[in-house]
Amino acid sequence: MTPRARARWAALGAALAVAPLCAAALPAHEDPAPADIVAETARVERVAAGLADSPLFVDPVAAHLLTEEERDELSGRLAELPVPVAVVVMPSLLEDETGGDPHDFLFALRAQRGTDGLYLLVDPDGSASISHLAYEVPLDLSIPAGYDDGRRLAPQLAEVIDGIAAAPAAEPQSPRWFPDEPGTETGSETSDDFWGGLAVVGPLLGGTGYGLALLGRAGLRRAAYRRGPLRAARTGPAVSAGYRVPAHLAGGALQPVVPTARALRRLAESEVARLVDALRSAGADPGADRARADYDAAALLLETPPDRTPPSNVVGAVVLARDGQYALLRQGQGMPPGSCAVNPLHLFPESDARPVRLRRGRERETVCAACAQAGPAGRNRRGLALPPAPSGLDAEANAAAHRFWTEQRFGRRLSGLADLTLRHLGVE
Repeated sequence: MTPRARARWAALGAALAVAPLCAAALPAHEDPAPADIVAETARVERVAAGLADSPLFVDPVAAHLLTEEERDELSGRLAELPVPVAVVVMPSLLEDETGGDPHDFLFALRAQRGTDGLYLLVDPDGSASISHLAYEVPLDLSIPAGYDDGRRLAPQLAEVIDGIAAAPAAEPQSPRWFPDEPGTETGSETSDDFWGGLAVVGPLLGGTGYGLALLGRAGLRRAAYRRGPLRAARTGPAVSAGYRVPAHLAGGALQPVVPTARALRRLAESEVARLVDALRSAGADPGADRARADYDAAALLLETPPDRTPPSNVVGAVVLARDGQYALLRQGQGMPPGSCAVNPLHLFPESDARPVRLRRGRERETVCAACAQAGPAGRNRRGLALPPAPSGLDAEANAAAHRFWTEQRFGRRLSGLADLTLRHLGVE
């Protein structure tokens, strides 16, 4: 890795670990109303009312995770912090008012309360994730991306509180919520396998239309994509001898749901944040160099503002960040498996997966376990779509990004992908 790349790793690592989306201050008169953010405000109002009595709200469906004594102790500690902190323990579901987007819920909750501070959403429903937003909080925060669902939740929340209490001072900033551009709420689903559809449809669309039928939504919501902290997992299918894949990388079947541009970027930022968390404790892990190179490339892909970032670059960031996580898990035991040939956002295939022929006359490809079990018809239905390219993106830049990632098959072959990406971005 070059000195310039290592410098970017050091500088960007801390920023991506704490920045939920963007750090532009949002003047009070531009604050959206809860109804502008979510389709239905009843749950937001219920949680806001609960937080008026205690800084810790535990949804009834998650009541088993914390005893009354643990809740009282955590609430007392939260109240003693130097900044206002609100913690919500509640599932974030595909069918809820945000479509499973935890950040949208937190944006709406803050809008409902009208109170600055640190907002955390702990999602216990299979994802073991922790999402957060910080409004005018004068601290340099480092909130973990998730927790270990194999341990009790209370001591882990206590550790988060310890981190907040010990955080150094910093200039306060606030994230900005932005709506999807009109007409970009969904993309168009494809009926062909990913690579075949990409080869046929991509050249026909041209310009800013590339994003409509290129890629797919794979588990951007919690019900479709099981998130969770990168850890030495004790569950999940074995990918190679010597280690197992964390739950968030070895989740259940993926559902064909189309992402918004905002949700796709948050998926990428979440994966990069998980990689940063893992690298902090990587030490002399044999996979650390590869993981750092993956981080460099993924972080640079997300360095441009959302309204000027090609959707294909965001997908590339997801693939690279996951590759870095796998590299650390493998501890030098061979190459990570590469992305699913049906859709690059699907879970990585198992290393011993049997290749399948996606189309007559095509070579056999390795796919994720869910696609392997789905059969030809099921795999066709897994052809998913990205939203269109944002209006602020130059058509030529979007086309160049599309060509690069098509040539790299969106991580189907991962060898040297980080270095190729850095060169593509002009970093030597």
